[in-house]
Amino acid sequence: MIVKGHKKCIKNFEATAEDAEDGDPKTCAAKMLPGLQAHLKTAEELGSASTAKTATGSATTTTAGVASTRTSNSEPDNTARNIRDRDAKTLTPLDQGNSKSDTETTAQIRKEILRLEDISVNAQNVKIITNDGHVTLRGPVNSTDEKRLIGEIAARIVTCEHTDNQLEVRSAEATN
Repeated sequence: MIVKGHKKCIKNFEATAEDAEDGDPKTCAAKMLPGLQAHLKTAEELGSASTAKTATGSATTTTAGVASTRTSNSEPDNTARNIRDRDAKTLTPLDQGNSKSDTETTAQIRKEILRLEDISVNAQNVKIITNDGHVTLRGPVNSTDEKRLIGEIAARIVTCEHTDNQLEVRSAEATN
């Protein structure tokens, strides 16, 4: 499922890099492609590794084709969130619209977010999903201020009525 998602994402970014008339989305898509292709390669390798380890009876567990071995002091993973988000109602980056308007809106919001100073890596990497002019913001941020700022950026670009701010503020304990 992860490999399939990465392949679909790469196909969309390749199309934008080739066909977009506006320079910003076209440039952004072209810059993102090498990273997406590297992620695809890693996902394919992890899928192969988890299949081999599971077949040999290893203690590795597999969730959605990704191997994970947890120890008591490891960081919590997003398995529960990923399982929750598999329903048909929850938008994921794969639901990003392919229209010029949708890709430009997403690129404009991302650009504005990256201009913010002193925000966390989590805030810089929030999911921005634009489909038919409606923007959904998803993912963790480190503070209510980050959630508010990012929501204000999206609302300024597409109006409040077309913005769904689903950003999740991580607890202070989780961000340390």
